[in-house]
Amino acid sequence: MKQPTTIQKKLLKHQIVRLQSEMTHYKKNKKYRYFFFFLYLFALPVFIPTHLTLMLLQSLSKQKYTNAIRFYLKLYFKGFFFFSGVETLPIFPITKLEKPSLIFALRSTPMISPYLLTQFEEPINLPYQSILSKFPLNLFFPFLRLGPFVESLGHPDKPLKNCITHIESTLKNNKSIVVYINHGISNHRHESLLHLHKSFYELLKLPIDCYFIRCKNLELYNIGDPLHPQLINLSFHSKEDLFDGVKDSIEEYALRIRDFYDFNIVKATD
Repeated sequence: MKQPTTIQKKLLKHQIVRLQSEMTHYKKNKKYRYFFFFLYLFALPVFIPTHLTLMLLQSLSKQKYTNAIRFYLKLYFKGFFFFSGVETLPIFPITKLEKPSLIFALRSTPMISPYLLTQFEEPINLPYQSILSKFPLNLFFPFLRLGPFVESLGHPDKPLKNCITHIESTLKNNKSIVVYINHGISNHRHESLLHLHKSFYELLKLPIDCYFIRCKNLELYNIGDPLHPQLINLSFHSKEDLFDGVKDSIEEYALRIRDFYDFNIVKATD
């Protein structure tokens, strides 16, 4: 059996120390988070009737009220992230999308799609994780959940190679779409390897505007509160900016993406 190298041992040690630090921070702020989510209960007199009304309307016509449900979810998640202590610091702010575009992102947490929903002015198409359907209106009020409302975000989150047809169809319908380029959940804090879908390279060749977005620290959304905010460093770059001076090959592009998202190792497969 191959023994880990000195560098691998050091990286593992750093990851363990980082995880221990995050757990300490989580336990320290836990009572504050409970307090603020208790305060969030006072918003339920607005959310509950709205939620029930939209449930009724959706049962009558799912497509007709998609935009209304999406707007409702955007307001809901803005409140959720505020009471979670999430504060966005736009290092490189999101620019206005003048035409249908591809936005490449890393799936660093199941909450990435709700967060991106709150950041874009335009109604972009987002992959949604099925677990979001079980998301409650409030930690202390788990009786109403988002359920099929999450479908208004866009399309089910599947491996990239299974989404190519939907991506092309969305672009033809003059809508921008977010594409997750990694396998599973990738968090540079707890792992060194970034495992990419190699299909990202072919999508970059399409004659459309392409961007890369990074939401650094979003994976720590659940350890802060409004008194102890967690800063999310947001960076938004065009592919021309990100790959400036980089040789046009999947290997070199993958290395640049690795560096952009702060990983140590990268590989691209299907």
